[in-house]
Amino acid sequence: MAVVINLTIADDINTSIPTPSPWFEGYSIVYYISVAVLLQLSVLINSLIILVVCCTPRLRTTPNVFISSLAVCELLFAVFITARSVIASKGLLTGNWPGFGHIIVRVMIFIWLATLCSNYTNILLISLERWLYITQPFLHVKMNRTLLVVSSLIFAWAVPLVTNVELITEEDINYQLQLRLAHLFPAFHAVWSGALCAIYVHICVITRRQIRVICKLTIPAERPGRRSPGGSGFKHVRANWKTFKLLVVVFGTFFVLNTPGILFNIYLHSKGCENYWSDVPWYIKFLTVIHNCSNYFIYVHQDRTFYTVCCGHFRRVRSLLPNYQVEMSSGLNKGPSMSRISRPSSIPSMSVTTENRNIV
Repeated sequence: MAVVINLTIADDINTSIPTPSPWFEGYSIVYYISVAVLLQLSVLINSLIILVVCCTPRLRTTPNVFISSLAVCELLFAVFITARSVIASKGLLTGNWPGFGHIIVRVMIFIWLATLCSNYTNILLISLERWLYITQPFLHVKMNRTLLVVSSLIFAWAVPLVTNVELITEEDINYQLQLRLAHLFPAFHAVWSGALCAIYVHICVITRRQIRVICKLTIPAERPGRRSPGGSGFKHVRANWKTFKLLVVVFGTFFVLNTPGILFNIYLHSKGCENYWSDVPWYIKFLTVIHNCSNYFIYVHQDRTFYTVCCGHFRRVRSLLPNYQVEMSSGLNKGPSMSRISRPSSIPSMSVTTENRNIV
């Protein structure tokens, strides 16, 4: 998620919204409707990720647990922005912002920044777990314990809460916000991006080495009477490569859609809050909301198992809905033909394959 939400360094502190240009105001209704639809879609699809992983035994793996934690973070962010948008809409319509008190404003800003930091920590955990699985498989088996996974999740959520608690305890909230948005977040974003790039490069190098070794073992094994050891090896490498592509797409989407907000806050701090194009915060917010909806579609496109499970659950839900059939009846003694809608006495049972039986 980007650092700029509705707001920038200046207008977040003053709880106001920057005035858009006349060109933007002409399309403002389209913008607001699009943001509202994307926010509701984000709530729906992130809730779907959590439910699918929790209700499907075959998806209860360590990477999917971390992915569910990331979905919880995106869900909380979407709910928070929805609530804040309702407050902003009321303020725009009435001309006065509702008085929630100083403490409630601090709590809202604290929740926003805590969910923002949780995105970083959860993506880092997913990447580290897959890096350990590919580069150090024996160590991964030893460390892949429930206690360690739970401890990692606690760490991913405790660090954002502890590092942002000063927004509630300190008196000068303006200074705390500027310190985070203009200094701490850009520095952490740069270090975090560099660390993930190093992890992915190492994964790519290890995977290419594995492919070369398997190819060397496969060529002499193709002699008559000898069994090729390359089949299962290539299957394992392909699975690792798919996981690597999923991680790269998740990180790439996060980096591309969120870096503009980081750079914009640096520009605001260095040049001043008055010297910028007034439409930029609105565009950055739109990129933020788009990213909040992107992970579900990445999982469906990149993870075949997740896609199959989702389709299976959708078919089950569809089979429970009322099934109506349209019958055509006509005759010489019954007047002109007309369509008659009738409900069947029983809903036909859906055929369940072996794969779908394993899903539940």
